[in-house]
Amino acid sequence: MTMPYFINSYDIHLGTSWDFVTQSSNTKKIMEYIAEGLVNIASDIEKGKISRKTFFKGNTFYLKESTIERFGFKTRRMNLFETILFAMNYAELCILNSFAKRRIRLIPLTNVMIVMCRADEILQNKKKFEMVLRRLKSSNSKGIEPVKHKTISSSKKIINSPVRLNEMSY
Repeated sequence: MTMPYFINSYDIHLGTSWDFVTQSSNTKKIMEYIAEGLVNIASDIEKGKISRKTFFKGNTFYLKESTIERFGFKTRRMNLFETILFAMNYAELCILNSFAKRRIRLIPLTNVMIVMCRADEILQNKKKFEMVLRRLKSSNSKGIEPVKHKTISSSKKIINSPVRLNEMSY
């Protein structure tokens, strides 16, 4: 998700509070959403909906710096103004994070960083984002297969037991 905040500048959201409440235990799913969003942004840049001169900036506390850099972003620490803005949102983030993790969790301020990237850099990395997205979609679809029941006959008793599709032999 992006929001314009200045001419050719967008605030990029690498996951929302809702994502963390609903997907808190599924980090791969959150990463899939980020990769999908970056592929969509790259497509919009290709189509001319977003200028190649556009600058994207956001903040994060839940991704490692190495992960951010693999997505093609640069990182830095917050300046004074950004720290004040983050502080205004800190209590809400801590409450939502605690709710998602089902225990009291404070956001470590040392983990908070600003992420930045230019549109042309996102476009250069589109193939990488598509590859990551395919890999994550494949990985995530394996982990959430529907449960089917099969009937097992054991010494004249009928037992219904749930079996994952990948455990069934055909």
